[in-house]
Amino acid sequence: MRGEAPAVSVVVPARNAERTLGRALESLAAQTFGSFEAIVVENGSSDGTLAVASSFAARDSRVRVERCAARGVPEARNFGLDRARGDWLLFLDADDTLDPAALEVLREAARDVDAVVCGWTRVAPDGTRFDSHVWTEADRAFESLAVTCAFAIHCCLVRRQLVVAVDGFDESLTTCEDWDLWLRLARVGVRFRAVDQVLALYHAHPATASLDGRRMLTDGLEVIGRAHTPDSPLDRSRLVPTRLACACFAAGLELGAGRDASGLLDLLGDDRDPTFDPAAVAWCVYAAATLPSCRSPREWDRVWPLVEPQVDRFLAAIEERTAPGVARRARRELETVVLRESGAALTIGSRRSLRVELSRPIEDLEAAGVERVVIRAELEGSLLGRIELPVCDRVVPASVLADALAAEFFWPLLGRYLGLSPQEHDEAGWERFLHELWGEQGGLLAVEGDRVTVACPEPVPDLEVGSRSLRVRATVGGAFVGVVELSGPRGRRVEAGELREAITLQCGLELAITAAREVLLGRPLPVGVPLRDLLRAARAVRPPAVASNGALVLPRWPGPVRGPASRRAALPVAAAQELVAAGPPGLVFDDPPSQVLYEPGVNLTERPRRFARRQRNGHSPSVESSETTARLPILMYHRIASDGPEELRRYRLDAAGFERQLDHLRRAGYRGVTLEEWRVACERRRPLPGRAVMLTFDDGYSDFASSAWPLLKRYGFPATVFLVAGAMGGSSTWDRDLGEAAPLMSWREARRLQSRGVQFGSHSVTHRMLTSLSNADVVREAVRSRKLIADELGSAPSSIAYPYGDSDGAIAHLMGACGYTFGLTADEGHAELERSLLLMPRVEVRGDQRFEDFVAKLEGTSIAA
Repeated sequence: MRGEAPAVSVVVPARNAERTLGRALESLAAQTFGSFEAIVVENGSSDGTLAVASSFAARDSRVRVERCAARGVPEARNFGLDRARGDWLLFLDADDTLDPAALEVLREAARDVDAVVCGWTRVAPDGTRFDSHVWTEADRAFESLAVTCAFAIHCCLVRRQLVVAVDGFDESLTTCEDWDLWLRLARVGVRFRAVDQVLALYHAHPATASLDGRRMLTDGLEVIGRAHTPDSPLDRSRLVPTRLACACFAAGLELGAGRDASGLLDLLGDDRDPTFDPAAVAWCVYAAATLPSCRSPREWDRVWPLVEPQVDRFLAAIEERTAPGVARRARRELETVVLRESGAALTIGSRRSLRVELSRPIEDLEAAGVERVVIRAELEGSLLGRIELPVCDRVVPASVLADALAAEFFWPLLGRYLGLSPQEHDEAGWERFLHELWGEQGGLLAVEGDRVTVACPEPVPDLEVGSRSLRVRATVGGAFVGVVELSGPRGRRVEAGELREAITLQCGLELAITAAREVLLGRPLPVGVPLRDLLRAARAVRPPAVASNGALVLPRWPGPVRGPASRRAALPVAAAQELVAAGPPGLVFDDPPSQVLYEPGVNLTERPRRFARRQRNGHSPSVESSETTARLPILMYHRIASDGPEELRRYRLDAAGFERQLDHLRRAGYRGVTLEEWRVACERRRPLPGRAVMLTFDDGYSDFASSAWPLLKRYGFPATVFLVAGAMGGSSTWDRDLGEAAPLMSWREARRLQSRGVQFGSHSVTHRMLTSLSNADVVREAVRSRKLIADELGSAPSSIAYPYGDSDGAIAHLMGACGYTFGLTADEGHAELERSLLLMPRVEVRGDQRFEDFVAKLEGTSIAA
């Protein structure tokens, strides 16, 4: 023994580490915490590792060298553990380093716990840092570590006696031995704490055992199995999904090395999970595939040529163990993630990423051979954000692209034009815009008939109206915005102020979107030019009508002015017949069109919308409560039933459990609201009064009428049921991989429920994953289901719940062009006032979760899958 025992022992196994060991030891020498010993375990090197270690030991008494026979890394670590003297341990591989403050920060944070974990980052061979991680689940360490190894080994400072008590590292494992150790420590109750500082540097290089996908999966499955033993507190239903996810990560390692990964799945035995999320497949492959070549995720364009030749074979093998459509959806998700995260302009599979500078002319995007474009929108070189659009018939028309960009980025465009800081813009930008928009008051205009156009920014006249109702066509810069209806006695006078108020209220932010699209987008932002002058100039050069040029131009769907019905879109020519059949009467075409365009300003079919100065349609009923709802829980149920396959228990809640939940909602002061009430709140950016909740039911099971609806009526909550229009009166065939299919309600049952107050939406025609389909098939699912429901129930639905919650930005764009105002996903979370109405998250109510879990998810204190 050499003097007083240090506080910390750092064990450094080193074999053939001549090139990297010096860097690792230099990082220890630079530590601001000095009470440590470094035990270099040299185990059978054939290079100059021993000489490097001995040189450091000669210069620094805290470093000592121990030699052992040539054995694996777990054995070398245990060898060092046996010779450690400090109360605390840290294991540092010979090719990794620590931040100078690492030991000091970790030791300070370890005063009242057993193990402390810092954040870590990868370091490329050229020194570039990327892919940083901070562990956020130390309070539930065992559950977290049962799924994945959550941190690099040199992130953790742990009490030595606890590591000794669990017999150190398992020497039967070639990889994952650190994961296994942390998991065993967590299982016996070791108290972990995480610090949110990145202090551990993981230096990437190809010659790493953990980059061998087959070896890593073999050992990883062993560790996962140890966590999920019969006496484990873990949910056994998570075992197979965890094994599948581990296999997908291992596959990413193989694919990133240019190797076939499909054979890895043989290690899973008979594992199958029809509910496995395709997004999980994509994210696991994405996270792993760049590691064999030591590249950052931003260099995926250089990794994709290695992955692409083998990825479809692997995804097909995964689909055999999951559900139909998973391979296509997982590939689409992988392509989207790669394009979004890489930042490069490239084409990957069926997707292409592009940069668009908003201050330059917006042109058609020629995109032959792809189905999606991911647009990186920049303004004067600064990133504003990204949007994803579908590609139909090889092109995204400039008019569609400009409209989508304006709808997403109008607010920062206006802020820059008005010269306001972000805070000033959020506080006063809307009032400033309205002041710039509206012209002076005009004279008196006698209106003949029941229609009139108000052209912003021209002077707004007082109107003398001879009819009971008046349809006001509002334009901005000559571009159509929407139709506003005013009603009252004949011969009345509508003052200019009332007219401006009506247009502002009902058109809302669509006025600003249109203005930004017409005069701010596609050119350098004007300086010192009044908005009214810009709009007048745009109106003067605007063509009088939309030129079809052989295209089929679809008119506006009924719907609110501010919403998806106002967005332009290109739709697939292959779906033209279905679009015409679902459109307004009299819409026909003879020859195959060159394009199909949805143009909201053509042949308006907007339903009348009433306006009164004091009682406005769309206001929520009076609620006596000081509380408001800015984040709306939309509850997602499936079946309310007692019997059914155990494998489908997640999607089935018994009537007693459902009633307990409804009783809680009522006692807690919740009130049920509709999608339209939420739309109005979103339009005005004003929270709903009181504690609001929305109840939705997917699939349209026949027992809804007997099990759910009586309880909903008793407790006074409205509900929306989403119907699979092509399966009415049949059964849930999509559930057959999990158990016996359940009967679905018939159209007759739906009509009876509709007459009693139940609202209905679409759940597609066939209940297929929409992202697994071509754009033409997506549109067919959307318009056919909408038409079937309209034919049978008398009105077309304004909402769609995506089957399996499966959607993306491009799907949402197509849904808006097919007539839907609302789109509901299965993403866990609460709807927010500023989120897209076509991508609203929900709170899944599971039959296999406790009542306390329901309450926590309802309140937003615990959103867990």
